[in-house]
Amino acid sequence: MKTFDELFAEHLDFTTGKFTKATWHGALLHAKKELEEVMESISNNEPKERQAEEFGDLIGCIIDAAKRAGVYHMVNDCFEAKIIINKGREWKDNGDGSYSHIKKQS
Repeated sequence: MKTFDELFAEHLDFTTGKFTKATWHGALLHAKKELEEVMESISNNEPKERQAEEFGDLIGCIIDAAKRAGVYHMVNDCFEAKIIINKGREWKDNGDGSYSHIKKQS
């Protein structure tokens, strides 16, 4: 099984070579469509394999957008830092299945 790094590299080689006119903005517009497909797949109780496939499409679009925006090389470090920040935050239940961090007043 390939690592995430190997998969991301393979995906980016494919997308940058195949979709030569794509932009970060276009990749994020496509990600919005893929997010809707993820939500639809789960809502329709499609097989888990299909749901996972839709998540894979979404992740690919986000990684492609980061590459095209010139920040892909920073994503890993920033994600790690964000986990640390989020662990130190206070969170509230939004009542819709999501949570938001409580913003500190200055």
